[in-house]
Amino acid sequence: MAYNTSNPPMKISAGALTDFGAGFGGGGSIWFYRSADAIATVKGAAYFSNGVALGMQPGDVVLVFDSATPALSLAFVQSVNTTTGTASLDGTPLTAT
Repeated sequence: MAYNTSNPPMKISAGALTDFGAGFGGGGSIWFYRSADAIATVKGAAYFSNGVALGMQPGDVVLVFDSATPALSLAFVQSVNTTTGTASLDGTPLTAT
């Protein structure tokens, strides 16, 4: 499947409590994203086509719920591209089923 902007991730927290510092670019928000896409798909390059418009920043935490499995994974925003408006996730997901 592919990302659909009608089902965007939701920001559930913002602030210094999640600021991992310069190593991740200083992002500080926590997001929740529910989709039937597996974490490997969600971690694909530029998956969130409107990530910049949503306010995603490098270092933000993203809880990814795969509703097909079901499984919950923890990932991080690795990069945003202000030219294309996309955001990409990275990190080794911690998964619970």
